[in-house]
Amino acid sequence: MSNTTPNEALTALKDGNARFLAGNYKSYNSSLTPLTAGQSPYAAILSCADSCVPPEILFNAGFGDIFVVRVAGNIAASSQVGSLEFAVTNLNVPLIVVMGHTQCGIIEAAINNQKFEGDLGKVVNSLKKAGKLAAGKDINTVTKQVTLLSKEELLKSPVIHKAVTSGKIKVVTAICNIASGTVEFFNEEEAVPTLSPEILEQRLAAIEAETAELRKE
Repeated sequence: MSNTTPNEALTALKDGNARFLAGNYKSYNSSLTPLTAGQSPYAAILSCADSCVPPEILFNAGFGDIFVVRVAGNIAASSQVGSLEFAVTNLNVPLIVVMGHTQCGIIEAAINNQKFEGDLGKVVNSLKKAGKLAAGKDINTVTKQVTLLSKEELLKSPVIHKAVTSGKIKVVTAICNIASGTVEFFNEEEAVPTLSPEILEQRLAAIEAETAELRKE
């Protein structure tokens, strides 16, 4: 779907989810061979790593259709933000979706203040901070809060922020109900927070400096 607009990409995802729910699957590219010449996905999705919510199936999508970044709790840490910056700058995706889901196990663990060792503990702590969690808080309310805060983190990226303010892309949030497979989208017209030109310049300069160092290596 080359030259797809943000709204067209959003419609394509909604239509794909409707086909999934109806069991009326459309044939899609099931071969990798055409992609050896390049890819042009029409959307990028930051979703939870949970096995219950594979975006390609939920949106009846095939090879090359969507660029998917998956991490427990759909948090937007630096590696996820950088991956989506790549989707914007190198693949020209017109839409980014941050998708959480109901009954998210790692968010439930964070709400219940479960203790974990290693890097899993760091992920849970990040969720506790992101969701401003309190014991007994409703899991689905917290899940939506985490998706909104992940969207805010993405919009702090000067690369993504610039693409959004120029109208090149949209960033929206969604929740998948794992009981039905329905994906509900939110905040499609939410205002983009303002970043001063000075902050944008500083962040872009930092990215360029880091890139230059990587090239030296």
